[in-house]
Amino acid sequence: MWDALMYDMEPLGKDELLITFLGAGIMAYNMQTGAFRAISGPFLKTETVYWNTVYKTYRDKQNRIWIASLQYGLCEYLEPKDSIISYLNNEQLPYGLKSGAVNCIYQDRQNNLWVGSREQGIFKFNPSQQKVFFYDQSDYLSLIHI
Repeated sequence: MWDALMYDMEPLGKDELLITFLGAGIMAYNMQTGAFRAISGPFLKTETVYWNTVYKTYRDKQNRIWIASLQYGLCEYLEPKDSIISYLNNEQLPYGLKSGAVNCIYQDRQNNLWVGSREQGIFKFNPSQQKVFFYDQSDYLSLIHI
């Protein structure tokens, strides 16, 4: 697994890391045993997010771990369940985001997530209120002054 291109790492407890990869998705790595393990993801009729590029993980101020995924868009790692959910529009989540691939994530002082996507550009997501605001190209100039 070490010969795969890694993008990001996020501590998961005291003994594990979430590691993101080009093409290999996201895996948990046990620093004590040296073993990798897949994390379940009950979306898009797959059992894991193994065959997927994951660019970034982001731990927000509420200690939630967000995932920027090429195939599954904006995802969240649910630590108590040891699973990943996607907020992307699909059969299981028909009212989900139509963002496509997600490249980056940032949280502002109001706890909104700013998400950079390939198909929809930048959008603001408030996880507590489950509200999303998509910006279009004409809005980009106003974003420069945030």
